[in-house]
Amino acid sequence: GWADFGVLIELLNANYAISLLLEYGAFVWLRVHRKDMYRPYRVPIPDWAAVLLVLPPIVGILIIFLVSSWYVFGFVGGAMGLGVFVWRQKRRGDRSGRRSVRNNCGSLSDSGSGGLVDGDMAGVALLPEGGIL
Repeated sequence: GWADFGVLIELLNANYAISLLLEYGAFVWLRVHRKDMYRPYRVPIPDWAAVLLVLPPIVGILIIFLVSSWYVFGFVGGAMGLGVFVWRQKRRGDRSGRRSVRNNCGSLSDSGSGGLVDGDMAGVALLPEGGIL
């Protein structure tokens, strides 16, 4: 193959690091922009401290990316490029009415359980009604 075991481990770690960066970004964004959204648990710190909380691991991940091999840069760049391409295609399909996004959450907002309300992205299906793209 084109990669030895060490490079494969590096690629898997890069994939995990990208997912951590997305989680940290979502944590801070939801904390700042969706204060009223239901959460089963809220980290008891102010918003500015939430940013400080995720800053050291983000810096560590970026340092690890800087010392990685060119395989990792190619993989990360390709994965991000593919993600942006799929996202743009989905947005274009949503605007033209070819694809619809449906909510699979049932009636949680009607139950009074403090669940999802209209506009929340949790439980959104990525496939159209028939389940086939």
